[in-house]
Amino acid sequence: MKNIGFPKLYFNTIKNMISNVISIIYIEGDPVV
Repeated sequence: MKNIGFPKLYFNTIKNMISNVISIIYIEGDPVV
């Protein structure tokens, strides 16, 4: 199935988005965790 490559790409995209959000939070200097 060629479709197997899609979930991995999607997961990597989500992971990158989360990393960017975390980076922005830390750059702001006020981690809300």
